[in-house]
Amino acid sequence: MLKRRTGHGERGVVAVIVALTLVVLMTVAALAVDLGRAIYVRNSLQIAVDGAMKAAAAAALSQPTTYTTQQKADEMTRIARAYVTSNNTLSPGLAELLGDLDVQYITSGPNEDSVVGTQKARVLMTFAKIINVKEIPLTVTARVQRPRPAPVEMVIALDTTDSMNETFGSSTKLAALKSSAKELVSVLMQSDYAKVGLVPFAWLIKLDPTAGYYAAASQTSLVPWLAFGTKPQIYDCYKWVTSNCYYVNGTCYKDNVPYTCSLKKCGTQVCADARLRPVTWDGCVYLRPSPGRTTINRSSPTSEPYYGVWSEISCRDASIITDLVTKGQTFEIGTASYSAENYLNAKIDAINVSTYGGTYIPGALIWAWNMLTTETSGGAPDPNYPLNSGFTAAEVAQLGVRKALVLITDGNNSSFPCCGGAYAGGAETLYAIQNKAYSAVQQQTHLDDVTKDMVTICNDIKRSDIKLYVIALQISATDLAYKAMLRDQCASGADTFFDVSNPAKLTEAFQTIGASFSYNSLKE
Repeated sequence: MLKRRTGHGERGVVAVIVALTLVVLMTVAALAVDLGRAIYVRNSLQIAVDGAMKAAAAAALSQPTTYTTQQKADEMTRIARAYVTSNNTLSPGLAELLGDLDVQYITSGPNEDSVVGTQKARVLMTFAKIINVKEIPLTVTARVQRPRPAPVEMVIALDTTDSMNETFGSSTKLAALKSSAKELVSVLMQSDYAKVGLVPFAWLIKLDPTAGYYAAASQTSLVPWLAFGTKPQIYDCYKWVTSNCYYVNGTCYKDNVPYTCSLKKCGTQVCADARLRPVTWDGCVYLRPSPGRTTINRSSPTSEPYYGVWSEISCRDASIITDLVTKGQTFEIGTASYSAENYLNAKIDAINVSTYGGTYIPGALIWAWNMLTTETSGGAPDPNYPLNSGFTAAEVAQLGVRKALVLITDGNNSSFPCCGGAYAGGAETLYAIQNKAYSAVQQQTHLDDVTKDMVTICNDIKRSDIKLYVIALQISATDLAYKAMLRDQCASGADTFFDVSNPAKLTEAFQTIGASFSYNSLKE
């Protein structure tokens, strides 16, 4: 006889099923907790390794250019491991790192100049042990390409007045400046889109007379923005006949600043051999008369051209400015071929101290501004404008080009525009502010006028979307107000002004500027 199942028996079966289901659900929930912990550990570790690789790659911006590949790799490894140690917030009971962060510096192939970090770890299980899973191994990897400069167009304006020969550390100011400038060029020229120019300055600005602006044979201008006045007749004496010579204390000038020196005086001086000087243009240009003196005159450049200076002895030791040089260009000098970077380095090495005249910063700013402002006609550079080799407006917009001017000077202005347009085309030359012929009041008036011009130009440059960096190179204590003016009214901001007192500070300033135009790229 069959027995009928009772309701009590059915309830017992359901209870067993429910119990088993609860066990399974609790086990799954417990495993989910362990899995969630593993995901949390992986994400936290990935963030730490990403940061470590960025920190390691960024070390490139402060590494000496003399470092070997192995020294670079060792320094990046040290920085990356220290970063992980400092930023690993995982408790020992949650996860365990398996060995140090492995750092590889890749120098060739598709991942050239990248830093790759790999960190292994294990996540200790709590609930998964019931199914014999004691730990979950993890491996996280990050790859960062070392800093690459953004598309940049930069002019470096370098003070070359006589005071740059003064001792600075173990060398001179100019020698230290050259070394640091070349390091900056090296950083900038890593960009695929880089244009860099040089404006050495002291007194009048000197262009390259062989750059296609001037026909030496006919002694005429080849460009509409450059003109020449009447050729002067200048006689040089090759032989003086003197008598009754003696020495007296007198006044000499250094950067147009007077000091006492010994001067030779002669009772009678007669030129026994006077010869007419050959008239040439060696590249020097006058200042345009006010108000054009403080602008680049983009509205009508040919109506107010720059005038060349004929055979001016006082400008012969000036260094020639170098128009923008583009990454990828090659230059033939003699029988040698130079890359853009090596060409710029050679131009920097060739810069010399100008022993004549003083400091006139407005002129340097104007010509740097000319270089950084490209006018176009139908999308192409217009030859009516000087030094018109920069990126076009379309290229700036397409590439995201950043424009910058770096001004390095070690003292106040000591020259002022003179003579009310008495030179060719109404142009002006420069005279010493501290000339003994001027009273103290007149000297201060000249200085105030030059300072006003300089601030006007600085502000107009900044309004042209050009970032202005200023390096005050060991400026004397007597010029503290001037230094403050450079910081507050010329530099684009407090972070673009550098008060440099020694070679290490100078190097640091240039490294900071280079870093501001560079970025890391996290690849994986």
